[in-house]
Amino acid sequence: MNFDGKLVLARTRSEVWNFLLDVERFTACVPGVQNIKKLDEHTFQGTIGPAVGPVSGAFNFCASILESRPPHEMLARLEGTDSVTKS
Repeated sequence: MNFDGKLVLARTRSEVWNFLLDVERFTACVPGVQNIKKLDEHTFQGTIGPAVGPVSGAFNFCASILESRPPHEMLARLEGTDSVTKS
């Protein structure tokens, strides 16, 4: 999944930043995310179950905030493993 481009929100930068850091609220907007768990202030684990037509899968993932400059920019990394092939 690639989030790219612009989106204009009727909220302050601080409100949007706080929303992004509220893992339960943020992931409720990402289809297929389940079992989200906050490990620390910068690390989260969960499962995502994407589907494309009749093909679906489940991926355990770990998301980490690598850099941030509140409330202006954030660099995050998401790594995952599929439940079948473990790749």
